[in-house]
Amino acid sequence: MSGSVDYFKSPKRSAAIVSTNKMNPFVKKNFAAAASLVLLLLMGMGCRSEKTTGRNVLLITLDTLRADHVSAYGTDLAATPIMDDLAAQGILVENCYSPIPITLPAHLALFYSRMPHELSIYNNGEKFRQYKRLSLSEIFKSKGYDTAAFVSLGVLKKNIGVQEGFDLYRDDFRSERWYHTAEEINERVLPWVKTHADKPFFAWIHYSDPHEPYAPPDLEPDLMVSLNGEKVGEYCLQKHQIEELPIELNKGENILELTVVSPKLETQDEFHARFVLFELTSPNNPAALTTEIPDNWMIADNEKSTIHMPEKGKLILTSSQERLPAVFRFQGKLNLIKEENPVLYKREVEYLDRSLGQLFQELKDMGLWDRCLVVLAGDHGEGLGEYLTDTDRPHYGHLHYLYSPYVRVPLMFHSPWSKAKGITVKRRTSLLDVAPTVLTLMGWEIPLEMSGRSILDSSMPEQQDVQLETFVPQAYHDSISLIKGERHLILTPRLKKYEFYDLSREDIEKTDLFESLADTPEVKAMVEELNESAREVLTKKAQQAPEKDAREILRSLGYIR
Repeated sequence: MSGSVDYFKSPKRSAAIVSTNKMNPFVKKNFAAAASLVLLLLMGMGCRSEKTTGRNVLLITLDTLRADHVSAYGTDLAATPIMDDLAAQGILVENCYSPIPITLPAHLALFYSRMPHELSIYNNGEKFRQYKRLSLSEIFKSKGYDTAAFVSLGVLKKNIGVQEGFDLYRDDFRSERWYHTAEEINERVLPWVKTHADKPFFAWIHYSDPHEPYAPPDLEPDLMVSLNGEKVGEYCLQKHQIEELPIELNKGENILELTVVSPKLETQDEFHARFVLFELTSPNNPAALTTEIPDNWMIADNEKSTIHMPEKGKLILTSSQERLPAVFRFQGKLNLIKEENPVLYKREVEYLDRSLGQLFQELKDMGLWDRCLVVLAGDHGEGLGEYLTDTDRPHYGHLHYLYSPYVRVPLMFHSPWSKAKGITVKRRTSLLDVAPTVLTLMGWEIPLEMSGRSILDSSMPEQQDVQLETFVPQAYHDSISLIKGERHLILTPRLKKYEFYDLSREDIEKTDLFESLADTPEVKAMVEELNESAREVLTKKAQQAPEKDAREILRSLGYIR
């Protein structure tokens, strides 16, 4: 194996779909019904010429959305009627995988149809300097489309190089938080769409509501603040935004009381909340104020970077002057019991679905819905406590692992110029296949440099191989994995560890079979293939951005000499 390019390579890179009489006999035998539906779809939308007047495209990426929390995938973990209806009216891709559980490289992989390591982008915060190939947005721009991007997370700010091909790139954020809610994104998208409705447009809309913090906008206040016995504010600490409370202090001792008030959320017993920002200052006279933190609070280190508080806490603020103006700035989260995070995640997903419904309805009211190709794609999944960290604590979030909850994502396409409805593509695909599929639906050629293939290409194998990867410093370890058929092999070189899972089992990636199957021909072949890919990926990474002891690790594994 020489990297993921081999996984997706097609003998003909064009918008034309292979007809049924040219199909591989095996594919033809097992996918005759699906192929006929695809051909019906293509009869409806056609492989058109370059003229695309009146055809608009909305590429909607759903940050941190797991496929198993969209009810169109046959689960009841969340109710998502808007996404379900979109899938029923178009194409639902049942087994789509993100190549990496990290936001920036996942999105670049989607836009360029290349693996993150091929683009030399491994983590959030890195600057992308690969401009030798055209991204999906640049292709639309070259066709005369008006282009715009609306992002909801600070890790996608344009100064990192993800803005190529966009006339407008909205990445401004409020000072108190680094994310936007779906409704706030809609408030930016809709005015732009209204003013560009008379020309073909391509808009990338990025929602991130399932992302941490798990805090839908309608979440109730969970922290009450009182000064000298009088309530001075209520806040939703779980939203993890910077709060700023002006107060006025009497001369002498003042009591600032913080109380966790969250009747619908259960917190951990000893410490109910934690703060990553906790400042009490008097801007005009800093020396006039001293603060005493109670003994039953826990300070994580001497720099006070993390402070844990119990259900109630009283701070003594001593002022050397009468009516001293002061400011209380804080940011934190609740210390929730493990059962609460999945509940809040579900609420976030359902809020996102309602917000999509609002967007779609506005488009219908403007008469644009029947002129828009809509693509919904998750960028990666999320762990919700199913797996344990190295310290045996339930893991919430992404970045670190390559198991299905972290990398299996929803993907669906709705084309108004299609006569076919309700198609389900069961074959395994990747986010690398999104751009080629969009180009196929537009009737345009797929650039040779794109690694992915259109999901409408009937010559695609039933179970194409998929490579996954994640990288330090954001991940705990560099990990590379390979999915072949129903087998998933994961390599963590730093630990010299292999994991082997049978995806057809009910417990999926809970039972590691590597030790018992390591000597079988199938596993040996996969190990050899994965080792070759890991050697290529990690050697390239070490050469470009050498990290501490990276070369020693590669050398110990025989990857370099």
